[in-house]
Amino acid sequence: MELVEEPEGLVILPPLAKGEQIEAWTEGEVATDDPRLGLLLAGASAAVRNYCGWHVAPVVRDTLTVTDHYGGGQLDLLVPTGHLRDVTAVRVDGRPVERYAWDATGAVWAGPLSSGPHRVEVDVEHGWHLSEVPALASIVVQVSVVALSSPKGATREQAGQVSVSWAQTAIGVSGGLTLLERDLAVLDGYRIGGAP
Repeated sequence: MELVEEPEGLVILPPLAKGEQIEAWTEGEVATDDPRLGLLLAGASAAVRNYCGWHVAPVVRDTLTVTDHYGGGQLDLLVPTGHLRDVTAVRVDGRPVERYAWDATGAVWAGPLSSGPHRVEVDVEHGWHLSEVPALASIVVQVSVVALSSPKGATREQAGQVSVSWAQTAIGVSGGLTLLERDLAVLDGYRIGGAP
């Protein structure tokens, strides 16, 4: 077995929330410099993005590729994004397409194409600015704070007559990075294709 190094120039997306937001949410109980925050914020952000099926935020420039689009007539394509802001180029089999149209949902139209399979590349600007999606930041903060509340997964501790119980993400489960049903209901609005 051989470890494959990460490629140079790999873009790492920032978390959807910041340590300052957790410090404010917990009224200072969790400090911005808590060494656990980086991993938790990255993990909770990844869970949100994985559920949504795309990066969601921030706004990025990217090339989205759809392979083996079967042509013939008008190209009618839905690129994998939930918020298309701009299309700067469309290429079919590496050749630029001069005339195309698009809308914010990710629909792209061009043509006509010859019949047969085609590789379609679309240069886009897509996503939301972080300031436009406070609900996502709130979910990332909540998920991270719940994970911090019981890092070892304990649901309850008792010493004599004094007991402490922690927030549970499922019956008998505390801590961990878990998106709850209430979170999924909000995220469905950002999910590619909408709610399942």
